[in-house]
Amino acid sequence: MTDIDAVTLRSWMEQGDVLVVDVRERAEYDEAHIEGVHFMPLSAFNPHHLPDAQGRKVIFQCRSGGRSEQARQVYDAFYPDVENYNFQGGILAWMEHGFPVIA
Repeated sequence: MTDIDAVTLRSWMEQGDVLVVDVRERAEYDEAHIEGVHFMPLSAFNPHHLPDAQGRKVIFQCRSGGRSEQARQVYDAFYPDVENYNFQGGILAWMEHGFPVIA
C-alpha cells in the first residue's frame, strides 16, 4: 500500500522519520503549507534534486492526493528501495483534521 492518511503522516512527522515533499505550485504552497516540508512543484519535479532520504520515509503531498501520486510514481521508478508514500487527501485532509499550517 502506498497511501497514508493525515493522522499517520502527523504521527510519522512527530517521530521525525519522514521527508515530506509538497508538489503543489508556488501560489498554493504560499497560501498554506505544512511546516518542515520540502517544496518541489510537480511542474519542475526532479527526484534527483530532492534531499537524500537518509533512511527516512519519503512522503509526497499535494492538494488532495492526485499530483502527489504522480510524483511518487516517478520517484519510485528512480529510487525503488526507498520507502515512499502518497499522502491521500493532501493539505485539505490535513486542515480538515485541524492540524497546523503556515499561511
